[in-house]
Amino acid sequence: MLALSASMGRVTNLDQFKAERKVELGKASTDSPEAVAVVSTTFLLRSIARMTEFVGGDIRKAIVFYAIWMASVNCNASAVTNVRRLCGVDTALPVDVFRPVSVMAISASVNFPYESVRRYVEKLKLQGLCSRAPSGRIRIDGIALEQEQESRALLNSNLDHTLTFLSELRSVEFDFRRFAPGSGMQPQSFLSKINSSIGGSVMRACAEFVMRGVDMMSEHYSGDLLLGLVHVTIWRENVGPFFNKAEGRGYIARRERAPNERRRPISVRRLSASVGLPFETTRRYVSKLQRLGMVQVGKKGVIAPAEVFMHPRYADAVPRHYNNTVRLIHTLSRLGVSFAEYCSGDPPRCER
Repeated sequence: MLALSASMGRVTNLDQFKAERKVELGKASTDSPEAVAVVSTTFLLRSIARMTEFVGGDIRKAIVFYAIWMASVNCNASAVTNVRRLCGVDTALPVDVFRPVSVMAISASVNFPYESVRRYVEKLKLQGLCSRAPSGRIRIDGIALEQEQESRALLNSNLDHTLTFLSELRSVEFDFRRFAPGSGMQPQSFLSKINSSIGGSVMRACAEFVMRGVDMMSEHYSGDLLLGLVHVTIWRENVGPFFNKAEGRGYIARRERAPNERRRPISVRRLSASVGLPFETTRRYVSKLQRLGMVQVGKKGVIAPAEVFMHPRYADAVPRHYNNTVRLIHTLSRLGVSFAEYCSGDPPRCER
């Protein structure tokens, strides 16, 4: 999805991101990949919802903003050292770090119509979140993103959001022990490591995680990202509560899927609120999913049955969600985050 056509000329870091997406870090034998995928999907959807609110309530504009951000700032693992050096909250990234990207490239990356992306770019420019380079291409406004009050509030919210994510991973017995404590931050307390001093780095690592999820959804749903968001949200709402119960934790231990009779149906109205789309739009997507045989609709609501995800199209969905999670935790570790508290004892709160 994020690869650009050869006719567009020089390779950008969107192509590099596409290539790096294929790297897998493996999985630990003690983890339940499906349970981890539920938690990571929840984190993905929450992240998109928060960014949607930040850009003014339009989920498509949020996705376009994420795509510009990922194209503008190289967030891959090989650049982590430079990101750490440059990304403090009180020191915005210099302009020359942000690589301009064309509207056409962004349109191709998110599979939205060119004119729609152009309109979203103009709206983002009016909000001061991006600007045009002398070449006419678009880049992120680093000062606005790093230092404006609303942006810093988003950054602080992301830190709390990330800690919640780590706690939820711990609750499904994700094995943090394989990640060595970060060695580049002092003092050694975790509370001193995941705070506003590396908030920019954490947020960009999370943005990369989101775009990997967006890439995967668009790929699995033939380019219809919103259809994917609706279907994935149904699945998350169906199985999430089950894995929080004692019976569900038994399934986690056995690394088994949640059975259909244990999946909690979700109403279209609640689904609409969860996804952040108008009710009628959500209803149309549910109807389409039903026609495709991807959901079952009953009196109590909608479920995405387990057998749907046994289709070859989704064979790599859970493993890729899992590996995206491992990549994110690995990146956070390289940024200097220690996970010692998530191996034993009570997980910490974010320190400002």
